[in-house]
Amino acid sequence: STSDNKTHAACKNAVTVLSIDKMTGDAAKDNMTGFNFRKVWKVSEGRTPELIGKLTGLNAFFDEGEGTWASPYVVKTAEQLQIAVSDSNTNIYFKLANDIYINDVSADNWYENASVNSWIANNGTENPFNGVIDGCGYTVYGLYYSGNDSSVGLIPVAGNATVSNLNIRNAYLESTNSTSTFVGSFVGRLSGNATLRIRSCSADDSVTLIGKNRVAGLVGGGSSNITMENCYFIAGNNAVTCTSDKYAASGLVADLWDGGINIRNCYTVDILPFSTAPGGVSFVNTYTNVCEGVGKNTLTKLEKSQMTGEAAKKNMNGFDFVNIWKTVENDYPVLVAKENPAVDPNGTPGAVW
Repeated sequence: STSDNKTHAACKNAVTVLSIDKMTGDAAKDNMTGFNFRKVWKVSEGRTPELIGKLTGLNAFFDEGEGTWASPYVVKTAEQLQIAVSDSNTNIYFKLANDIYINDVSADNWYENASVNSWIANNGTENPFNGVIDGCGYTVYGLYYSGNDSSVGLIPVAGNATVSNLNIRNAYLESTNSTSTFVGSFVGRLSGNATLRIRSCSADDSVTLIGKNRVAGLVGGGSSNITMENCYFIAGNNAVTCTSDKYAASGLVADLWDGGINIRNCYTVDILPFSTAPGGVSFVNTYTNVCEGVGKNTLTKLEKSQMTGEAAKKNMNGFDFVNIWKTVENDYPVLVAKENPAVDPNGTPGAVW
């Protein structure tokens, strides 16, 4: 009939017609575009593709990557980022594919919205993150938590972990715990005898961090070793607040009572880089306009004018202004960012959670 002919014509235009030999065995991988042959479909000699079966573990949440150094899980959404930082397995690798918006931060007081999306937190040191996150130069916006849990940050508790090439902006993180707090944009608390490595990461005065003690721009504190390189924190009015004066608010790390810390090629503005630590503190090419307290003899104090614009190249020795840092007219140095990929306006990557 005429109706059947129209239906057949529509199907012909919407469906890709392949011969059976192109849909059989390894040939299917070359011809059946869009099929995920790593996690969803499998090929067998002489057979058309078959479903692998139910995905388990992290494979159920990430459609790209294998979680290895050569093939990290690809993080595109806030949901995936939360799953990543909640994982306590050892040596699982993740990388961001775009900026992540946990909340809409277009309003000045976005965090007062009744429907704000709250991030995870921890009230101890259980289930620390022991993996590797490469931010690939992207930024996490709208990180929010306000509650009684003591360990608060993008990663509430970290063990042997690495975070690199990531920026945090427009965050509001508050622990109302009346006993003890660990608040930092990137990591709240360090767990056990481990080592945290943070490289090429930043936060600025668009973040608000509040706790009773151990509050810092990047890492709250704990009982582990820390290596930090090519990082910065720019403070502003009330960016970092300690409601108790036992530990001063800090820019990089607030309190480390065991282990050692090595900081290289970093800077802070309007805030101490560090508050308290055991004897093992090493600062190399670390700059600040507030130079007192822990490590003051190995910090380099500069005036703000010496850290802005082209003057930074002359005064901040050790900084790689070719590959890692770049100057900004009338502002402080920033990390070299990668270009953001095109984002489907109807998709979720890069969209508000």
